[in-house]
Amino acid sequence: MSIQRKPVIYLTNKDLRAELEKSLAQGKMTEEMGRMFIQLVDNIAKKSCYASYTYLDEMKGTAILTLCKGWYKFDLKYSNCFAYYTSFVKNAFNHVLRVEKKEQRGRDSIMVDNGLNPSFGFSEEDYENVRGFSIGGDRDETIDGVPLPKYEEISDIDSEKDISEEHDENHTLICEERID
Repeated sequence: MSIQRKPVIYLTNKDLRAELEKSLAQGKMTEEMGRMFIQLVDNIAKKSCYASYTYLDEMKGTAILTLCKGWYKFDLKYSNCFAYYTSFVKNAFNHVLRVEKKEQRGRDSIMVDNGLNPSFGFSEEDYENVRGFSIGGDRDETIDGVPLPKYEEISDIDSEKDISEEHDENHTLICEERID
């Protein structure tokens, strides 16, 4: 005979709504609402789909920041503020995951360009998708509006060209003597 545990209810929609109404009446977020947000973020972060990430603290910080910036936007004519704030947290978590994935692919691309081994899940298709990656995850040809320098592709270099033509006479003679 197994004993079933009751799920622990850490935060209810009713409590969250009451605190939201109190905060809106004061015109600022109450301490209790802040604690509720932290509790909400901590419990969502314990879900198996998020718990194993090494940058979980960054995800949680982004979620709390997002909640603090947009807590007052909930329209009281709707009843479920818990779902509204939960979507804030999940969207913030997923945003951090997308940014980290883009940066990881960029790092892997740089590693491949330098002859090093990339991370395990990196493929040639990923390499082609991140060509032109710049620091910060931008795929644009600019960083903060400043154009990046253009790099020649290896295939653009004319391999048939005689190198000795570009150098002065003495250097050419030395090169020719070494070749013979």
